[in-house]
Amino acid sequence: MLDVSSNKLTGTISSNLCASNRLRVLILLNNFLFGSIPESLGRCSTLVRVRLGQNYLNGSLPTGFLYLPKLNLVELQRNYLTGTFSENPNPNSNGWSSSSELKQLNLSDNLFKGAISVSFSKFSSLQTLLLRNNRFEGPIPAEISKLRRAIKLDLSRNTLLEVISSEIALSSHT
Repeated sequence: MLDVSSNKLTGTISSNLCASNRLRVLILLNNFLFGSIPESLGRCSTLVRVRLGQNYLNGSLPTGFLYLPKLNLVELQRNYLTGTFSENPNPNSNGWSSSSELKQLNLSDNLFKGAISVSFSKFSSLQTLLLRNNRFEGPIPAEISKLRRAIKLDLSRNTLLEVISSEIALSSHT
């Protein structure tokens, strides 16, 4: 476990943090870190909780990062992260399936763009999905209604279009 939150740390995140593949909790919240999230964290299969919010991180997420098999909490809010989302490019490479452990995902206040990916709906354990204040556009995918355990879904302050599909509207009443 590494928690150095709420300090005045500067610099980039080391690519060696998970060299032994034993890191379970990484909390670098509320510092002055910049640069990208190291690609090596996308292969750190032991990660359970990652809190990197409120820094100056930029670039896209490492390949496979959100699909790590034990990951249950990801907070990346208030950074300058960019990119789009699609299906896991290597679904068998790290054991990810629709039974992912991810329960909380906060990507708010970044620079993510494009359509809201239907791949978010495959996180079957997801309870909180926060995508507020990014550059997402287009319709809200009807597949979001598959998030049966969702308690909080915040898509505000994006450029979403069209009406809310009947699948989403009906699932909010069940």
